[in-house]
Amino acid sequence: MNYITIQGFEDLTPQQIFDTAARHIGKTRKPSVDHKRSCVYSGCGCNAAPFILPELREKADEEGDWLSLIKEQLVPYIHKFFMQRLQTAHDYPAVSSDEAFISGYLERMQEFAEAHQLDITALREAFPGEVA
Repeated sequence: MNYITIQGFEDLTPQQIFDTAARHIGKTRKPSVDHKRSCVYSGCGCNAAPFILPELREKADEEGDWLSLIKEQLVPYIHKFFMQRLQTAHDYPAVSSDEAFISGYLERMQEFAEAHQLDITALREAFPGEVA
């Protein structure tokens, strides 16, 4: 099946996915939202954006969240709930102000890591001095 995910996505571990998302948001340092403050894969990209081919992120925007992408058979079923929860770690703080985004994002990512027993070294490296 032809998915819109990057090559090798299905082989990534949850830790690799978490680390990639943390590094991505650490570089952009802003929410990926449109003019209505709705979350999008395109633009600067959300937590899930690094796993979608850049040229197909706008197509993904049209479909909605990760579960909708699965329903439309655009992404594989693997990591279904993990990706959905990772996406919300970005999306909930993203709808607030840009200024409040980073603190909300870091709080949610640390909670996410704890819930999934993930190491937060990449998060600490991406946000030096901001993660306990």
